[in-house]
Amino acid sequence: MVEIAWVESLVCIIDYQMKQQTATKATAEYFRELKKEAEKTADALEKIKYIYDCYFAFAMIWSFGGCIDESKRDFNGYLRSSCSKIKFPEAGSVYDYYFDPIDMKWVNWMDKVKAFNPDFEGSFSSLIVGTAETARQKLLLKIGTESQKGVLYVGTAGTGKTSIVRDYFKDVDPDTILTTQINFNSYTDSMSL
Repeated sequence: MVEIAWVESLVCIIDYQMKQQTATKATAEYFRELKKEAEKTADALEKIKYIYDCYFAFAMIWSFGGCIDESKRDFNGYLRSSCSKIKFPEAGSVYDYYFDPIDMKWVNWMDKVKAFNPDFEGSFSSLIVGTAETARQKLLLKIGTESQKGVLYVGTAGTGKTSIVRDYFKDVDPDTILTTQINFNSYTDSMSL
């Protein structure tokens, strides 16, 4: 049963990446021209194949490798050796990067982090300082919500699960996504729910 869930996650992530090719006018035009060029030249066809290989590798990282705890280093080595055609950056691990199909390169998650606003006008408890981890998690939440799939966050107390989810949902369009919060603790049982 677990293996099917991994495959579903893999397909969900690939579907999201494919939909991003037509998400904006600029990306749709880029991929339309690339496909036209691929009909004429082998270089453009190889470029498309490389993009799809990278989509698959990214989906592997976050569907099969995202739920690994102690073996992340082993999975990093396995993926780098198995995907020899993909040019992962040498520094860090495969978990530190996402693929940008327009620039045809793996980009560090820190490049997706929004700059901290020192003029924050809210309560201290609602302050979120962006990190590579929050950028990763917000993208995975976005993939789950846009493909209408459930996302299960697992971790010990104090790891920021609730904060990341709250921060993600405060930026969504309230006309299309409705949210609510139910608090649980170690005493919550089915009858209480």
